[in-house]
Parts: sequence; structure tokens; C-alpha cells
Amino acid sequence: MGQVITLVETKKKYEPKNPRIEDRRYYYLTDEEIKKLKLATTQYPAELQNTYHAMICLMLYSGLRRDNVLNLKFEQIDWDNQVLRIHKADIKTRLSTIVPFNDETGRYLRAVIGGRKDGYVFLHKTQGKDSQRRYTPAQINNIVGSIGKKAGVLPKEKFKNVNPHLLRNTWVKKCKEAGVSREACKAWGGWKSFKMIDEVYGQPTIDQLKTEFSKVNW
Repeated sequence: MGQVITLVETKKKYEPKNPRIEDRRYYYLTDEEIKKLKLATTQYPAELQNTYHAMICLMLYSGLRRDNVLNLKFEQIDWDNQVLRIHKADIKTRLSTIVPFNDETGRYLRAVIGGRKDGYVFLHKTQGKDSQRRYTPAQINNIVGSIGKKAGVLPKEKFKNVNPHLLRNTWVKKCKEAGVSREACKAWGGWKSFKMIDEVYGQPTIDQLKTEFSKVNW
């Protein structure tokens, strides 16, 4: 009789298609990606362009959370001091905070508000008239994700698509790079403690690590 040979199948080691080289909490948009995002808002119908640009600016330059954007009211905007007054009932940490905004954000906010004097800033447009219906959290997520796709900004190895929290993370990173103090960033962002600030402020970027490494010469 011939010898019976038993084949033993070797299980192939699993290798992820998109291995994560950084913690997803510390992924940020680059300056070039930010430019692409803002430019992508011009690809939408005219009646939506100012709204979408203002939303992006509020999250990128003022660090607003998604819910603070959709709940923003006209009376919260202090035009003289160029700040937003976020009440404790509108923030998850239940802490009132004052949030500055830049000139670009102000221009687009004014364009969105138009001649209105009260109510919510961001309302749906229906048949060319102002609707009293606000955006939902899911709709804000979809808007930001859609803008990211049009801009070609798709951080697939970190996130499914661009989302509001990624914009807020980018804002924190920009605060660190600009030398904003931990205390100011904590108050601005509406946090109760320094935990989040220390996590982000304590994480060096890849460029910073490369710069430091270049100094090592032995």
C-alpha cells in the first residue's frame, strides 16, 4: 500500500489592510486639507454654500461641538466683542463658556443670518424661503462627511470620513501650535478638567518628532 500523506493547512497570519500607526484620537487635518474643505463648500447649491462654510469655520476655528453649531441662536452672537456665548444648558459639561470667532467666520455668519434678528442661526431652506426647521445631529455629520468627500479628504485609515469631532481635534492641535495656554484652551473648549487638553497638548506631532530626531547626531 502507498503511504498516506496528510496535508496540514497553515493558517495565514492576519494583516490589516490599513494598520493604524497613530491613535485615532490624535489624527488631525493638515493646512492643505483645511483649504480643500473650505473650497469644497463652493460645489454646493448657492443657497447652501454660506451655511456649510460657516459650519466648517465654527468647528475648525472656534472648536464648537456639533450640537453647539446646530443649536446656535442669533442672540448668542456678540458682534461687538466677536465672541459666541455658549450657555451651560447647551454644553455637555454644563459649563458656560465664551468662544471667540475670527473675521472669516463672522462674514459667513452674517451671510447666513441675513436680515433675521432672532431664532436659530442654521435653518433649512425650502423653496427659497427660510424654514424654522433646524438641522439634526445626523445631518450635521452627513454634511461634514459630504464636504470631506468632495474635497478628497478621506482619512480612511483613521475614520470612515471627515466628521465634526475631527474638526474639533484639529482646532485643539492648532491652539497648541499657536502657543495658546492650557488654561485658555480649557475655558474656550468648555472642558471641566485638563484631561483632554493634556492628552492633545502632550502628544508631539510626527513633524516635531522628526525635528527632534534630526538633532540626535552620534
